[in-house]
Amino acid sequence: MNYDEKLAISIDRVSSFMRIYTPPKSMTEDDQIKAVISIAQSVARKIGPQDADRLHEIFDKTFEAVADHHESYAWPPQAVFIKHLAYQPEPTGFDVYSEDKSMDIAEKRMARGEPVGDRYVFGAASGEMGRRVGSHVVERYRKGLGYEFGKVYKERAAEMIVAKYGEWAAKYV
Repeated sequence: MNYDEKLAISIDRVSSFMRIYTPPKSMTEDDQIKAVISIAQSVARKIGPQDADRLHEIFDKTFEAVADHHESYAWPPQAVFIKHLAYQPEPTGFDVYSEDKSMDIAEKRMARGEPVGDRYVFGAASGEMGRRVGSHVVERYRKGLGYEFGKVYKERAAEMIVAKYGEWAAKYV
C-alpha cells in the first residue's frame, strides 16, 4: 500500500472517529477538514508500510487508546493521536517475522550466497540451517566469518571468535 492509499484510509478513519467529539466552536468547517487531514497525514507518516487489514487494526487500537485517555468531549488534539498511536515500526530485519519466516528468508539468502546474521552460522539456528541448506554451506559461511574476524581483529581474532561463539569456533580463524 503506497502513502496516498494509506492517507486516504487515514482521512476516512480519523474523520469517522472525530464524529463522536465536539469540534471547537471557533473552527469553521474548512478548519475542521484541515485539522482532520493534518491528523491523518501525521498518522500516515508515522505508520510504516502496512497492508489494509493491519492498518485498520492499528487505527482500531489507536482510537481505543485515545478514547480511553481523552478527558473531554472536545476534539482530541493531533498530539494525542500520535501519543497513543499503536505504532508498528517499518520492518528492519528478521525480528519482525516469525521464527519459521526468518529461517525461510535466511535459507534463501544463503542459497544465493548473500549475508545472513551470525546466528544462522554460529548461533542456535545454525543446526537447523545446516539441515536446510546443507552443512557444507554453513561451513563455507563459518570460514568466511572466521576470515572476517581475522581481517578485523588480526592477532586477537581467535580470542575474539572464541569469546563470542565458544572454543569450537577457533578453528575457523
